[in-house]
Amino acid sequence: RLAERCTELGFLASSSLLIVGVCRDELCFPFVARLEDTWGPAFHIGSLGGLVTIGRTGISAAFGHAPEDPGAPRRYLVVAGPHMGMDETGEFGTLRREHQAADSRACGALMAFRDGILLYNEAGALPKAALGQLVDQVKALDMDEVRHQIAEDAASAGADAQDHSHAGHEGHDH
Repeated sequence: RLAERCTELGFLASSSLLIVGVCRDELCFPFVARLEDTWGPAFHIGSLGGLVTIGRTGISAAFGHAPEDPGAPRRYLVVAGPHMGMDETGEFGTLRREHQAADSRACGALMAFRDGILLYNEAGALPKAALGQLVDQVKALDMDEVRHQIAEDAASAGADAQDHSHAGHEGHDH
């Protein structure tokens, strides 16, 4: 359906560049292969979790790869997003990977940022309820207090390092 709708809008493989930003997990390979079967080789811009990881320079590079079809405008078909597993019962978020005995989460890489501060970074997936609680906790944080605590921790770490630099080391140089 995507190909039909894009064709209706004038996106043709002969004059469009497929730009894909999906997770690098093997679950996404068949999806990307189907896109490339229709649109040709993709310019890849994704990383773990489907996070788009390029800035202006990367976008400019991608734009430079668009096919030229005389008389047709250059077009860019951008497909981006994370992956989601689904088990045999239709439950989203879990799946049975090939050659594994038990279901696993679709993506075990989870980080939570707010105001540019890393608040959570753990390998392994969270159950849905725990993920919801994490999101609620991140939203509820007083970020001024978080910044204050970070500054206090940094000052304390600096004082500890200075204490170590001389305590018990008399009589020799560092």
